[in-house]
Amino acid sequence: RPDSGGGAMNSGVPAVTLLRIGYSLSAMYLLIQLAPEMAATEDLRVEVRLSSHAEMSRFVIQRENGTVTGWTEPPGDADWALQKTVQVKLPFTTIRAQRGERVTFAVLVSGGGRLVATVPARGVMSMKLPDADYELQHWEV
Repeated sequence: RPDSGGGAMNSGVPAVTLLRIGYSLSAMYLLIQLAPEMAATEDLRVEVRLSSHAEMSRFVIQRENGTVTGWTEPPGDADWALQKTVQVKLPFTTIRAQRGERVTFAVLVSGGGRLVATVPARGVMSMKLPDADYELQHWEV
């Protein structure tokens, strides 16, 4: 549960109420639960800034004038959905990361023409991607 550091549209309600992070053997997953007021914002923008080994990338999902778009920089594959939550699948190749590497990231949420939340409020989060021998380390009979 993120520290709000402010509120969605100045209501005192955190813009991001929950952030879940996960991975598979080839992709990173994010589930970003937005406050209802934020999820309904017409000019919503959610940006995930990532860094791995000296490579920087970002994923952006944006709703403007009723149209929702999503993209990565540099260009790459990503699967995403926007409803009450933002769900994102970012393949390791898209975020320019290798298995076993540490990835740092932050989530920025904008609405009403201004930045309303940064998760975490200060600094970045990090996650170590599964090692090349992950399957052997977690093998059970």
